[in-house]
Amino acid sequence: MAASVACRRTTEARHRVATYEQALAAAEAAALKVRDAAAATRVAAGRLSKAAELGKMADFRRFTEHLDVSIATLNESAASLRGATDATLAWPGQDRDSGASFEDCYSEELCQVAASENVIVERRESQLVSFPSVIRVLPGSRALEVDKKKEHVTRPSKVVGILQAKQKRLDKFKPENFIEALYKVYAYLTEDTSSARLMANDRPPVLLSKIYGCWNALPGAKYTKADFSRDLFVLDYKGVRTTRKGKLLSMQAATGTRRSGFFTFVGPDGQEGKYYSVKFSERG
Repeated sequence: MAASVACRRTTEARHRVATYEQALAAAEAAALKVRDAAAATRVAAGRLSKAAELGKMADFRRFTEHLDVSIATLNESAASLRGATDATLAWPGQDRDSGASFEDCYSEELCQVAASENVIVERRESQLVSFPSVIRVLPGSRALEVDKKKEHVTRPSKVVGILQAKQKRLDKFKPENFIEALYKVYAYLTEDTSSARLMANDRPPVLLSKIYGCWNALPGAKYTKADFSRDLFVLDYKGVRTTRKGKLLSMQAATGTRRSGFFTFVGPDGQEGKYYSVKFSERG
């Protein structure tokens, strides 16, 4: 939060500093101008070459002047491009007092650009969530991780397009696999260590924080709280409640929302799911 506020203060202090989207757009436009100037230079050089081949001195003089103009335009365009690329690479710039980083300012801008396209992106600790995706801005690399896959496209408008496409391909998320794994951890945590197994309907609810802690205990595990929250929400959103062997899932949230330890995720329409504990019982 502090870094996000610092980012806003930096922007205000610099009187409307270009956004990352604007910086990239400026670099793109400058690159196109260089391309056009280079094409014009190539044409002028070709005409001059032909005039020299034929000894047409009137054309030789005229095309020499054309070439001088096109080279000057190319040099000017190249200088503008260098400035635009430097500004983009340095974005959001340096300010000794702000403490603002690329990750913080980029995350804030992505949320704003997404909102303008009616796509909800929210910050959850060090990550961004946009149903059904979890996004992480990779520190120091100016790249993203979207649903655990590295994504080198970072232009906010393009990233929003990627998120929109993922929302349309929700079928790739398989809550049927998740509920099976959820039940296995639940059954392990409710095992009666003093005698035989408890009957399924006698098993108590289990805090999701305990399930997540057990799930994520392996060394090198990268299953974040945002990932877990997303999978819980998709499970709820798709209405999957029964395992392959008929164990019925119930999810509790009412008491948990007043305490710490609950998991929350925001859906495509802004609805929020909050989950605190789960219980599996025999169906019927």
